[in-house]
Amino acid sequence: MITDYLTGACRRRDVACVSGSIYMHVCNWVNQSGAFALNNLSFGETHNPFVLRSGGANLEWVEYSLYLDAGTYTIKIMTLNSVQSGIMDVDVAAVEVGSFDLYNNPTVVNQVNTIAGVVVAVAGITSLVMRADGKNGASTGFYLYIQDIQIYRTA
Repeated sequence: MITDYLTGACRRRDVACVSGSIYMHVCNWVNQSGAFALNNLSFGETHNPFVLRSGGANLEWVEYSLYLDAGTYTIKIMTLNSVQSGIMDVDVAAVEVGSFDLYNNPTVVNQVNTIAGVVVAVAGITSLVMRADGKNGASTGFYLYIQDIQIYRTA
């Protein structure tokens, strides 16, 4: 799906077929578990007024399907971090490449979580999955709030 910034509506698009740098809006997902939903972010200055919010259960996940050329990539995921946020694991082609504790008190927006050195051995359509996997001891929940995703080919 792609966002129409004039209306905020999403249109279905199953695969982002872009080589090199990829910028994916949060409503591009193709598969999920649990109750992921697109919400309008109602506080703070944000890069993107829409946030993809999980249903709050541990092990919920959202999947993006995209074309990547063989190479090395950096993935940046912008999140909202709060007292009810969980730990987010990130998988590329079914391999965990990063993990981020998204707990923060007070709530903050536009937090950029970076994973460098992600190697894609063979060009083709692959999956990018973000999953709630546990939580900080101070957190009250397992929520994931994803604002934006950017993927850059670095080599």
